[in-house]
This record gives sequence, C-alpha cells and structure tokens, in this order.
Amino acid sequence: GLAGAYGVWRSADGSTVFTFGSEQITAYSALDGKVQRTYARAPGDVVGDALSPDGHWLAMLLLNTDLRLQVIDLRTGSSQMVPVGHDPNANSGVWGMAIFAPNSARVYTLTWGGLIRLSAFSLEGGKLSQTATAVGGQAGCAAPAMAVSIIAGGRTLVAFCHGDGALWFFDLGTLVSSGVIRANQANPFWLSPIFTPDGQLLYLHQPPGSGFGDSMQVVDLATRKLLGPVATPTKVDQSGPFAWLITNSYAGGVASTVPISPDGLTLYSATGDGVMV
Repeated sequence: GLAGAYGVWRSADGSTVFTFGSEQITAYSALDGKVQRTYARAPGDVVGDALSPDGHWLAMLLLNTDLRLQVIDLRTGSSQMVPVGHDPNANSGVWGMAIFAPNSARVYTLTWGGLIRLSAFSLEGGKLSQTATAVGGQAGCAAPAMAVSIIAGGRTLVAFCHGDGALWFFDLGTLVSSGVIRANQANPFWLSPIFTPDGQLLYLHQPPGSGFGDSMQVVDLATRKLLGPVATPTKVDQSGPFAWLITNSYAGGVASTVPISPDGLTLYSATGDGVMV
C-alpha cells in the first residue's frame, strides 16, 4: 500500500486518508482502508498543503523550478494551477503553507525563507484566481515549519513560528501584519502549538523532555494576551492552577494531534502513565 508515499493527511470529516506520492494522490477509506480514488498531481516538492473544510478542494504548494499552487477538485478530479510569489532573494530556501478560509471559498498562501509574503486566491464559481498579494517589511520565520489558523470569522490569520516561538497576526483584508507576540521558548521547536476549535485560544505546551521543565503558555487570540508560562505540577497535592493533574505527564515532543473539548477549554494529552487534562 503506502510504499513511496511521503505524506499522509486526513480529510476534515475524518472519513478519508490521502497519501501523497511523486506522481499521484491516493484516497483511502478511513473505515476499511480501501482505495476510493486517485488524483494526478503536478511535479515538484510539496511545500505546503491544505484540505478545505467542506471537503471539496485539496490545495498543494509545489516547488519545482518555481513555486505554484495546485488546487484539485476532489469531487471531479479536475485540477487548476497558478504561480505563487515569494522572496526571490531567500537564501535559506523557499518555505510556505496553504490554508483555506472557513467558508472554503478562499485559499491563502504564506511564504517565507526571506521576507514574508501573504497571497489570497479565490475559488468563487469553481475558478482559481489570485486576488491580492502583499510582502511584509520584516524577515519571517527562521525555520521551515509554521502552524497557522484563520480566526475572527475569517478576518485574521495567525501563524506560529516553531523556530523562535513568535506568533504573527495578519489582517486578511489588507494582507499585512497587524502584530506579533513572542512566547517564552528556550530552544527552537520546544513548544507544541495547539489551536482550540473555536479559534479563541492557542495552547503552547513545553514538554519535560526539553530540559527546561514541563510548562504551559496560553495565548488569548481575541485580546492578544500571553498567559504563563505556568509550571505543570508533578504531584497531585501541589498547589497551582493545574493541581488536580496526575503525577507525571510527557507529551512526547511536538504533539501532532491532541484532543480538545468542543468548547476549547479542556485539553487531553495522552501519556505513557495516563491522561493529562
């Protein structure tokens, strides 16, 4: 089955698993693993990818001789592609991400490796077209990984840089930076960013394996305030805001998937010794 695949992703509703190969994308049923469909893809390295919330579109940011955005209609198999601008003087390579608006009618690309560039594309009427692009006046993230989310009813894009712990805010009406918060991160990639489903909070968990102690920071995305860091108690009789927790908790490094309650107020981290709430 998955030999040769170098990317595995799951649909928004969890019913389909997609694997990315060098020439095609294969969709499998998450229920029984059977192949549902294959899609042809353009050549190039997959720099970023996103599935639309309504399950209609798959967007891929591809780097070959240039940077392009390919959007595949998962219902018909048809494909569209447009060029994506980026800093031509990026000396560390071109990095980027793609993300859909909540209504699935727009897709945005964020590129860095030099100056940050944010571009907006429309899928109104099923046709892919660029509507705007803007270059930030400052250097972007000094690492190839960022975590992004669109909040405030589709008006704001937030991007967390794994390299330095900075959280960028972008106004999607103007595509320019509207502020930055710098979290307390001792070393690159120590913090695990976890956005709540309602777009109100960003949890930043630092695991004990980092050598700097187990701690939690929370960003209130609406008020743009950073709370913490707060040390996570390791004994149930310790006082503090998390005093009811189990004895020890290890997130296993950077968490890729952590369950969060629908109201965004409770986070569950499974560990070898139990579940931290």
